[in-house]
Amino acid sequence: MKNCLIAFVLTVCMLCFTACSAESPKDNSTAQNTTVNNKTVSTTANPDTAAFTPVYSTEDYFETLQFYDAVTKETVHYLFHQPLRHSNEPMPLVIFLHGKGDSVSAISPGTATPMVQSLMALENDSHKYSTYTLVPSTPLSYEGNWSDAQVEAFKALLRDIMGQYNIDAERIYLSGISMGGFMTCRLVREMPYTFAAAVPLSGSENLSSPLESYHTAFRIYHVATDSVVGVSCSRSLYRQLQKANHPNVEYTEYPDGDHISPLYSVFYSDRDEFFTWLFNQRRHNR
Repeated sequence: MKNCLIAFVLTVCMLCFTACSAESPKDNSTAQNTTVNNKTVSTTANPDTAAFTPVYSTEDYFETLQFYDAVTKETVHYLFHQPLRHSNEPMPLVIFLHGKGDSVSAISPGTATPMVQSLMALENDSHKYSTYTLVPSTPLSYEGNWSDAQVEAFKALLRDIMGQYNIDAERIYLSGISMGGFMTCRLVREMPYTFAAAVPLSGSENLSSPLESYHTAFRIYHVATDSVVGVSCSRSLYRQLQKANHPNVEYTEYPDGDHISPLYSVFYSDRDEFFTWLFNQRRHNR
Protein backbone atom coordinates (compact mmCIF):
# COMPACT_ATOMS: atom_id res chain seq x y z
CA MET A 1 0.00 0.00 0.00
CA LYS A 2 2.81 2.38 0.98
CA ASN A 3 4.66 1.61 -2.26
CA CYS A 4 1.52 2.31 -4.27
CA LEU A 5 1.05 5.69 -2.57
CA ILE A 6 4.65 6.68 -3.29
CA ALA A 7 4.27 5.66 -6.92
CA PHE A 8 1.07 7.71 -7.20
CA VAL A 9 2.74 10.83 -5.75
CA LEU A 10 5.72 10.51 -8.11
CA THR A 11 3.39 10.14 -11.09
CA VAL A 12 1.47 13.31 -10.16
CA CYS A 13 4.75 15.25 -9.75
CA MET A 14 5.98 14.14 -13.17
CA LEU A 15 2.71 15.16 -14.79
CA CYS A 16 2.87 18.61 -13.16
CA PHE A 17 6.48 19.08 -14.27
CA THR A 18 5.60 18.09 -17.85
CA ALA A 19 2.66 20.52 -17.91
CA CYS A 20 4.81 23.39 -16.65
CA SER A 21 7.48 22.67 -19.26
CA ALA A 22 4.87 22.67 -21.99
CA GLU A 23 3.66 26.13 -20.90
CA SER A 24 7.14 27.75 -21.00
CA PRO A 25 7.21 28.54 -24.75
CA LYS A 26 3.93 30.47 -24.38
CA ASP A 27 5.42 32.62 -21.65
CA ASN A 28 8.46 33.41 -23.79
CA SER A 29 6.44 34.22 -26.88
CA THR A 30 6.14 37.89 -25.85
CA ALA A 31 9.93 38.34 -25.87
CA GLN A 32 9.67 39.91 -29.33
CA ASN A 33 8.11 43.03 -27.76
CA THR A 34 10.12 45.83 -26.18
CA THR A 35 8.64 48.48 -23.91
CA VAL A 36 10.19 51.93 -24.39
CA ASN A 37 8.78 55.05 -22.72
CA ASN A 38 5.59 53.15 -21.82
CA LYS A 39 5.11 52.22 -25.46
CA THR A 40 5.24 48.63 -26.62
CA VAL A 41 7.06 48.22 -29.93
CA SER A 42 7.26 44.95 -31.81
CA THR A 43 10.72 44.38 -33.25
CA THR A 44 9.25 42.16 -35.97
CA ALA A 45 6.03 43.99 -36.84
CA ASN A 46 7.68 46.30 -39.38
CA PRO A 47 10.32 44.96 -41.79
CA ASP A 48 12.07 48.34 -41.59
CA THR A 49 12.63 47.92 -37.85
CA ALA A 50 13.42 44.21 -37.75
CA ALA A 51 17.19 44.73 -37.77
CA PHE A 52 17.51 46.83 -34.64
CA THR A 53 15.95 47.59 -31.26
CA PRO A 54 13.89 50.79 -31.23
CA VAL A 55 15.75 53.69 -29.61
CA TYR A 56 14.03 56.71 -28.11
CA SER A 57 16.51 57.86 -25.46
CA THR A 58 18.69 60.82 -26.44
CA GLU A 59 21.64 59.34 -24.56
CA ASP A 60 21.32 56.15 -26.62
CA TYR A 61 20.76 58.01 -29.87
CA PHE A 62 23.81 60.25 -29.60
CA GLU A 63 27.45 59.98 -28.68
CA THR A 64 28.83 62.92 -26.68
CA LEU A 65 32.17 63.84 -28.25
CA GLN A 66 34.67 66.66 -28.59
CA PHE A 67 36.95 67.81 -31.37
CA TYR A 68 40.20 69.73 -30.94
CA ASP A 69 41.30 71.98 -33.79
CA ALA A 70 45.07 72.41 -33.72
CA VAL A 71 44.92 75.55 -35.88
CA THR A 72 42.56 77.59 -33.72
CA LYS A 73 43.38 75.67 -30.53
CA GLU A 74 39.63 75.48 -29.90
CA THR A 75 37.63 72.47 -28.70
CA VAL A 76 34.14 71.89 -30.07
CA HIS A 77 31.79 69.77 -27.96
CA TYR A 78 29.11 68.02 -29.98
CA LEU A 79 26.51 65.30 -30.10
CA PHE A 80 26.80 62.86 -32.98
CA HIS A 81 24.51 60.12 -34.24
CA GLN A 82 25.20 57.44 -36.82
CA PRO A 83 22.36 55.87 -38.86
CA LEU A 84 20.43 53.08 -37.14
CA ARG A 85 20.51 51.05 -40.35
CA HIS A 86 23.86 50.29 -41.89
CA SER A 87 24.17 50.67 -45.64
CA ASN A 88 26.85 50.72 -48.29
CA GLU A 89 25.14 53.77 -49.77
CA PRO A 90 26.20 57.24 -48.59
CA MET A 91 23.81 58.71 -46.02
CA PRO A 92 22.72 62.32 -45.48
CA LEU A 93 23.96 64.51 -42.64
CA VAL A 94 21.61 66.76 -40.65
CA ILE A 95 23.17 69.58 -38.57
CA PHE A 96 21.25 71.54 -35.94
CA LEU A 97 22.60 74.68 -34.24
CA HIS A 98 21.27 75.67 -30.83
CA GLY A 99 20.26 79.12 -29.57
CA LYS A 100 22.17 81.50 -27.32
CA GLY A 101 22.61 80.40 -23.72
CA ASP A 102 21.71 76.81 -24.56
CA SER A 103 24.86 74.68 -24.71
CA VAL A 104 23.95 71.05 -25.29
CA SER A 105 24.75 67.64 -23.85
CA ALA A 106 23.26 64.18 -24.32
CA ILE A 107 21.31 64.71 -21.08
CA SER A 108 20.02 68.13 -22.11
CA PRO A 109 20.03 68.82 -25.87
CA GLY A 110 18.20 72.09 -25.19
CA THR A 111 16.64 73.75 -28.23
CA ALA A 112 17.78 70.79 -30.31
CA THR A 113 15.24 68.60 -28.47
CA PRO A 114 12.28 68.96 -30.88
CA MET A 115 14.46 68.19 -33.90
CA VAL A 116 16.19 65.30 -32.15
CA GLN A 117 12.91 63.75 -31.02
CA SER A 118 11.41 64.10 -34.50
CA LEU A 119 14.40 62.46 -36.16
CA MET A 120 14.44 59.63 -33.60
CA ALA A 121 10.77 58.89 -34.21
CA LEU A 122 11.05 59.06 -38.01
CA GLU A 123 14.24 57.01 -38.22
CA ASN A 124 12.73 54.30 -36.05
CA ASP A 125 9.70 54.19 -38.34
CA SER A 126 11.36 54.13 -41.75
CA HIS A 127 14.68 53.57 -43.50
CA LYS A 128 13.92 56.68 -45.61
CA TYR A 129 15.11 58.80 -42.71
CA SER A 130 18.34 57.01 -41.87
CA THR A 131 20.81 59.81 -41.30
CA TYR A 132 23.90 61.07 -39.58
CA THR A 133 23.05 63.87 -37.15
CA LEU A 134 25.40 66.49 -35.73
CA VAL A 135 24.54 68.93 -32.92
CA PRO A 136 27.55 71.11 -32.07
CA SER A 137 27.68 73.23 -28.93
CA THR A 138 29.22 76.52 -27.96
CA PRO A 139 31.79 75.99 -25.17
CA LEU A 140 30.28 74.34 -22.11
CA SER A 141 32.25 76.73 -19.87
CA TYR A 142 30.13 79.64 -21.11
CA GLU A 143 26.92 79.90 -23.08
CA GLY A 144 27.55 82.83 -25.36
CA ASN A 145 27.83 83.49 -29.07
CA TRP A 146 29.99 81.53 -31.47
CA SER A 147 33.40 83.20 -31.61
CA ASP A 148 35.22 83.46 -34.93
CA ALA A 149 37.70 80.84 -33.70
CA GLN A 150 34.87 78.50 -32.73
CA VAL A 151 33.31 78.89 -36.16
CA GLU A 152 36.60 77.96 -37.82
CA ALA A 153 36.97 74.99 -35.45
CA PHE A 154 33.45 73.82 -36.32
CA LYS A 155 34.25 74.03 -40.03
CA ALA A 156 37.32 71.87 -39.36
CA LEU A 157 35.11 69.42 -37.43
CA LEU A 158 32.70 69.20 -40.35
CA ARG A 159 35.52 68.47 -42.78
CA ASP A 160 36.86 65.82 -40.38
CA ILE A 161 33.46 64.10 -40.09
CA MET A 162 33.02 64.18 -43.87
CA GLY A 163 36.35 62.40 -44.22
CA GLN A 164 35.60 59.76 -41.58
CA TYR A 165 32.08 58.65 -42.46
CA ASN A 166 30.16 57.56 -45.53
CA ILE A 167 28.22 60.84 -45.85
CA ASP A 168 26.45 61.90 -49.03
CA ALA A 169 28.10 65.22 -49.93
CA GLU A 170 25.01 66.16 -51.97
CA ARG A 171 22.71 65.84 -48.92
CA ILE A 172 24.07 67.94 -46.06
CA TYR A 173 21.27 69.80 -44.30
CA LEU A 174 21.70 72.74 -41.94
CA SER A 175 19.24 74.32 -39.52
CA GLY A 176 19.31 76.41 -36.37
CA ILE A 177 17.18 78.45 -33.98
CA SER A 178 17.82 82.10 -33.03
CA MET A 179 21.62 82.42 -32.68
CA GLY A 180 21.75 79.10 -34.55
CA GLY A 181 19.66 80.66 -37.33
CA PHE A 182 22.19 83.48 -37.74
CA MET A 183 24.95 80.87 -37.67
CA THR A 184 23.12 78.88 -40.37
CA CYS A 185 23.26 81.89 -42.69
CA ARG A 186 26.88 82.55 -41.81
CA LEU A 187 27.92 79.00 -42.67
CA VAL A 188 26.07 79.14 -46.01
CA ARG A 189 27.89 82.41 -46.69
CA GLU A 190 31.31 81.03 -45.74
CA MET A 191 30.81 77.51 -47.18
CA PRO A 192 28.53 78.33 -50.14
CA TYR A 193 28.75 75.05 -52.05
CA THR A 194 28.39 72.73 -49.07
CA PHE A 195 24.73 72.54 -48.03
CA ALA A 196 21.76 71.12 -49.87
CA ALA A 197 19.29 72.95 -47.63
CA ALA A 198 19.42 75.69 -45.00
CA VAL A 199 16.61 76.29 -42.51
CA PRO A 200 17.05 79.34 -40.23
CA LEU A 201 14.39 79.69 -37.54
CA SER A 202 13.76 82.92 -35.59
CA GLY A 203 17.06 84.41 -36.73
CA SER A 204 18.50 85.20 -40.17
CA GLU A 205 20.96 87.51 -41.84
CA ASN A 206 21.59 88.54 -45.42
CA LEU A 207 24.17 86.77 -47.55
CA SER A 208 27.17 88.59 -48.99
CA SER A 209 26.62 86.94 -52.37
CA PRO A 210 23.17 85.34 -52.77
CA LEU A 211 24.19 83.94 -56.16
CA GLU A 212 26.51 81.52 -54.36
CA SER A 213 23.53 80.20 -52.37
CA TYR A 214 21.78 78.92 -55.51
CA HIS A 215 23.01 75.44 -54.67
CA THR A 216 21.20 75.58 -51.31
CA ALA A 217 17.43 75.34 -50.87
CA PHE A 218 16.10 77.77 -48.22
CA ARG A 219 13.17 77.60 -45.83
CA ILE A 220 12.97 80.57 -43.49
CA TYR A 221 10.68 80.65 -40.43
CA HIS A 222 9.84 83.49 -38.04
CA VAL A 223 7.00 84.77 -35.84
CA ALA A 224 5.71 88.28 -36.55
CA THR A 225 5.38 89.00 -32.83
CA ASP A 226 8.87 87.72 -31.87
CA SER A 227 10.11 90.00 -29.08
CA VAL A 228 13.59 88.45 -28.83
CA VAL A 229 14.78 88.65 -32.45
CA GLY A 230 12.80 91.00 -34.65
CA VAL A 231 11.12 89.50 -37.71
CA SER A 232 12.69 92.12 -40.02
CA CYS A 233 15.92 90.09 -40.38
CA SER A 234 14.11 87.10 -41.87
CA ARG A 235 12.00 89.31 -44.12
CA SER A 236 15.20 90.98 -45.34
CA LEU A 237 16.88 87.66 -46.19
CA TYR A 238 13.78 86.48 -48.04
CA ARG A 239 13.62 89.71 -50.08
CA GLN A 240 17.33 89.43 -50.88
CA LEU A 241 16.97 85.86 -52.16
CA GLN A 242 13.83 86.72 -54.13
CA LYS A 243 15.54 89.72 -55.74
CA ALA A 244 18.44 87.44 -56.73
CA ASN A 245 15.93 85.03 -58.34
CA HIS A 246 16.89 82.24 -55.98
CA PRO A 247 15.37 79.05 -57.46
CA ASN A 248 14.31 77.36 -54.21
CA VAL A 249 13.32 79.60 -51.31
CA GLU A 250 10.24 79.64 -49.06
CA TYR A 251 9.37 81.95 -46.18
CA THR A 252 6.82 81.15 -43.45
CA GLU A 253 5.83 83.92 -41.07
CA TYR A 254 3.50 83.00 -38.23
CA PRO A 255 1.17 85.82 -37.11
CA ASP A 256 1.29 84.90 -33.44
CA GLY A 257 3.58 83.02 -31.07
CA ASP A 258 6.85 83.47 -29.27
CA HIS A 259 10.54 83.25 -30.14
CA ILE A 260 10.76 79.45 -30.20
CA SER A 261 7.30 78.70 -31.63
CA PRO A 262 8.73 77.75 -35.06
CA LEU A 263 10.58 74.82 -33.44
CA TYR A 264 7.33 73.17 -32.47
CA SER A 265 5.50 74.04 -35.68
CA VAL A 266 8.26 72.69 -37.92
CA PHE A 267 9.48 69.68 -35.95
CA TYR A 268 6.24 68.56 -34.30
CA SER A 269 3.10 69.84 -36.07
CA ASP A 270 4.55 69.78 -39.60
CA ARG A 271 7.22 67.16 -38.96
CA ASP A 272 6.36 64.68 -41.73
CA GLU A 273 5.96 67.34 -44.42
CA PHE A 274 9.12 69.16 -43.36
CA PHE A 275 11.44 66.15 -43.25
CA THR A 276 10.00 64.75 -46.49
CA TRP A 277 10.90 68.06 -48.13
CA LEU A 278 14.32 68.19 -46.43
CA PHE A 279 15.43 64.68 -47.37
CA ASN A 280 14.37 65.26 -50.99
CA GLN A 281 16.78 68.17 -51.38
CA ARG A 282 20.05 67.64 -53.20
CA ARG A 283 22.88 70.09 -53.62
CA HIS A 284 22.79 71.72 -57.08
CA ASN A 285 19.03 71.27 -57.30
CA ARG A 286 17.54 74.04 -59.40
